[in-house]
Amino acid sequence: MNSENKESVVLFTYPIISHINPLLSIIDELVARKFNVVVFSISKFQSLLELHNVVYIGYGAEAENAIEGFEQESGDIRYMFKYATACAEETDKYLKYMSNYCPQIIIHDTMSLIGKQISDITKIPSVSICTSFAVKKAVGGIPYVSRRKAVYIYATRFVDYLYFKIKNYLFSKKYKIINAKTINLYFNYEKLNIVCALKWMQPHNDMYGDEFKFVGELVCEERGMKCNIDLLKSDKKLLYISFGTILAADIDFYKICIEVFKHSKYNVIMNIGKYNNPSLFGKLPSNFYIANYLPQVEILKKAALFITHGGMNSVTEAIKYGVPMILIPMSGDEPSVAKALVEMGAGILLDRSNINDIVLKSTVEHMMEDDSYQRQCSIFRDKYIEAGGGKAAVSAICEYYRDN
Repeated sequence: MNSENKESVVLFTYPIISHINPLLSIIDELVARKFNVVVFSISKFQSLLELHNVVYIGYGAEAENAIEGFEQESGDIRYMFKYATACAEETDKYLKYMSNYCPQIIIHDTMSLIGKQISDITKIPSVSICTSFAVKKAVGGIPYVSRRKAVYIYATRFVDYLYFKIKNYLFSKKYKIINAKTINLYFNYEKLNIVCALKWMQPHNDMYGDEFKFVGELVCEERGMKCNIDLLKSDKKLLYISFGTILAADIDFYKICIEVFKHSKYNVIMNIGKYNNPSLFGKLPSNFYIANYLPQVEILKKAALFITHGGMNSVTEAIKYGVPMILIPMSGDEPSVAKALVEMGAGILLDRSNINDIVLKSTVEHMMEDDSYQRQCSIFRDKYIEAGGGKAAVSAICEYYRDN
């Protein structure tokens, strides 16, 4: 790519925050190299994306509604079917934008089926961004589930599945591309795939050749967010608890945390998720602060320990700032992420079904006092930095473009 000519890149996101955040450092690097960056996403991310100097284009109302349902129902696959078909309905609009901006390359989230389809239709060279581990095998086209679970999912979501299959069959005939399968709701690989992880962490990493570029951390400083939490100004050790803004832990777990640490020597900040009401917790102890959404990077800069579900986005941010973790995986790739961190000595794994006040208190106190976990996090952080992050990702994308 010749950056002097202000060539264009079009990026199709999978519009949930854990997928948007890792893309920001790639966007920043593209902009720094003088590329016009056009990003397809949904309206709630418009202001965030525009802070990074991109041209924002919305997917459309039906796609937004499907993503909202996906978040509210903790990742229910029926909304993935709905989202894919809603995007497909807008294909002609997307193709018009392709004509207007004349991109030299398309970048799409690995979970963005429409991004893959647009690149197939236009024959524009394309790159996928995998914001977690890459996966080549899945049961019934659904990753991280057992065969029994896959059968149950298809049986209970049959109408949505059938509509998706019919619409995509007609779509493939109209645009003369390969018909999408269920696995393409999750994974759409290209000749170059950027993976936001370290290769040694990747399960079955011998299956992934040169077409997979592992770039380590993609953490971007948060812009436009004010962080006026008084507890961050204290000298007391800070415990941060978050299970993401969507797949939040249950209310009972948060209540255990409040009961265990209300008289402790630690300050505690908890992200209770997008859909939990703070009023459910009544009057909080003076050493607690809770909210539905928090500037996680700013908090991790001050945290001594992080209790997390083990999502790749959260783990990567914690590693960047050398914060050890107590990992309570809930779904998807989280058990694999947690296993890698435990093997590295950067965290401890707990089973949610076995957690009580005694287990939680003793684990936190042990990790707060044992600095070996922090040292291992620092080693882990250095490995992430060596992988290159956003600069390595964009360099690989530019080289791929030149060769194609």
